[in-house]
Amino acid sequence: MTKEEEQLFGIDKLKVKRSQLPSVPRVDCTARIQTVHKETNPRYYDLICHFETLTGCAILVNSSFNVGELIACQA
Repeated sequence: MTKEEEQLFGIDKLKVKRSQLPSVPRVDCTARIQTVHKETNPRYYDLICHFETLTGCAILVNSSFNVGELIACQA
């Protein structure tokens, strides 16, 4: 963030774009990244590779669907 953006507070700070993938960075600009290896989880690895082929993005967001922290709609 710029120095001006770092000085923002509350909702104004939340409106600052922190990533091309808005669901990845947390409010404090950290991320809880998990890596997947073909040798240890081949099915999930293949799913991510297929998703990348379709979208150009090799990232999937895994949400725990915590109450008050939803980033996706449950159908």
